[in-house]
Amino acid sequence: MRQIPASILARTLAHHTAIGSQPGEVWGRKLSENPGQTLAETMSDEELKDYIMKSVTSVRECYQLALQGDAIAIKTLRIILAMLAPDIEYLKKIRRLPVELADLDPEKDFSLPGTK
Repeated sequence: MRQIPASILARTLAHHTAIGSQPGEVWGRKLSENPGQTLAETMSDEELKDYIMKSVTSVRECYQLALQGDAIAIKTLRIILAMLAPDIEYLKKIRRLPVELADLDPEKDFSLPGTK
């Protein structure tokens, strides 16, 4: 099997099995019913938009706390950005990124002062 994608949306059931992860009840069922397809491929446009918009909203909320110096928010922001950025890139690659996020650059838009 090829390398496990960094993007959760680009992973298939085989990827999850290979790394011993559980994609969750709803997404796991979708992946089981559609072997070989990525999570994004199993989602309707509306489901995909809802999923990615919730992720972006979570990052924005965490970013605001991180800007205020909240140490836990800063650590959390780094973790969730490490998941969001590959998802955004993957959605751009497969041309399914919602138009509302066309100009989003997670690493640039959510960078904290004094960090790279």
